[in-house]
Amino acid sequence: MELRAGGADVRAYIVIEGAERASTLLDNAVFRVVQEALTNAIKHAPGAPVEVFLQVDPSDGARIRVSNPVHANVESGVPGGTNGILGIRERVAALGGRAWLGAYEGSFIVDVSLPWLERG
Repeated sequence: MELRAGGADVRAYIVIEGAERASTLLDNAVFRVVQEALTNAIKHAPGAPVEVFLQVDPSDGARIRVSNPVHANVESGVPGGTNGILGIRERVAALGGRAWLGAYEGSFIVDVSLPWLERG
């Protein structure tokens, strides 16, 4: 993983079943949500550990959860425009999924569920 090679502390738990059956829409959505969540974590909490949970299977769809600590006294120096969060919400809504993004108990969490979309 390039992020780890660059020094990011990413802790990942990934289980994917039936990937060959997943539609391109689902595949792209999962990739983009994880990508944007990781980008936000590294941008806004540099040096903090990032936890990634990704589970995809035909019976349950996709579940993505990315979290990182939020430190009130640490400023990344990088402005945030909320475009990444908005993009995640729009992408998930377009596929009939659900997204919860925000701070909770000292962490910033991106929690997304997407329905299974079979390759056509």
